[in-house]
Amino acid sequence: MSNIIKAPQYGQVGPERPKSNVIRVSEYLAIEDEILITNEQPFASGEIQLPDGIEQAEAEDESIQAARQEAEELLAQASREAEEIVQQALTDAEMMRQQVEEEMNEWWSQRRQADEALQKEAMDDGYRQGFAQGHAQGYESAWEEQQIMVEQARQILEQSYTAKERWIQEAEPFIITMSMAIARKVIKAELSLHPEKSLAIVQEALKKVQEVDKVTICIGPESYSFLEGKYQELKKMLSGQAELLILPDYSIEEGGCVIRSAYGSIDAKVDSQLEEISKALMALAKGRNVDG
Repeated sequence: MSNIIKAPQYGQVGPERPKSNVIRVSEYLAIEDEILITNEQPFASGEIQLPDGIEQAEAEDESIQAARQEAEELLAQASREAEEIVQQALTDAEMMRQQVEEEMNEWWSQRRQADEALQKEAMDDGYRQGFAQGHAQGYESAWEEQQIMVEQARQILEQSYTAKERWIQEAEPFIITMSMAIARKVIKAELSLHPEKSLAIVQEALKKVQEVDKVTICIGPESYSFLEGKYQELKKMLSGQAELLILPDYSIEEGGCVIRSAYGSIDAKVDSQLEEISKALMALAKGRNVDG
C-alpha cells in the first residue's frame, strides 16, 4: 500500500525547527482512502451510456432493414395482384367469346328451323290444294302459291345472312377494344414480373435512331436500374462516339421508353404501340365493311 507523507505543521512562531524523518500516524492518509473521499458519486446501476454515434448507427440499420422488408412485401403483393389481373382478364375474355358463340349458334339454329318449317308448310299447302281441286288449274295454282312461299323463304334466309354479317361488323370495334385492353394488362403484368424483357423494346427502338452525337433513353423508373446495368450493351448499338444517357421518367409506364435525339423522338411506350395496333385493326375492319 502506498502512503502519502505529509510534512508536520507547526503551530508556534519561532525559529524554524529542523525537519524530522519520523512519520506520524495521525498525519498520513492512504491513497485508497483519498480515492474514496474524492469519488463519492459512483455510477448509477444500469446507466452506462454508449456514444451517440453507435446508437444512431444501430437505429439507421434497423430503419434500413424495415424499409427493405417493406419493399419486398410490396413487390410480392404487386406480383400476386398482377397475376390475378391477368388470370381474370383471360377468364373474362374466354367467357365473352363462348357467350357470343353460343348466342350466334342459337340464333342461327332458330332461324334455320323457322325457314325449313316455312318451306315445308308451303309445299304441303300447295300439294293439298292441288289434290283437293282435282284438276289442272288447282295444280297450277298450288304450284304458283308454293313458288311464292319458297321465294319468301329464300328472302328471309338472305335477310338472316345479311343480319348476321351486320352484327359481326358492328361487334368488331368492341372486340378490338376488348382485345387491346386484355393485351395491355397481359403485357404490363409480364414486364412487371420480368423487367429484362424491356431490354428488347429499347433495342428495337434504338435500331431506328440515325447517326447522331447524343442519344437519351427515357425509361420507366421500374426498369431504370436494370437498363442502367445494360449501358455498354446499348451503347454498342450506336454509331461512332455517340454519347448515351439513360434517365428515369415517371411519365412512362413500366417497360416502355422514349428515345430522344437531334432528329426528334421515338415513342416506344407500350400504350402508344397498342394504340397504333388498335388503329390499324379498326381501319382494316372499316375498309372491309365498306367493301362488303
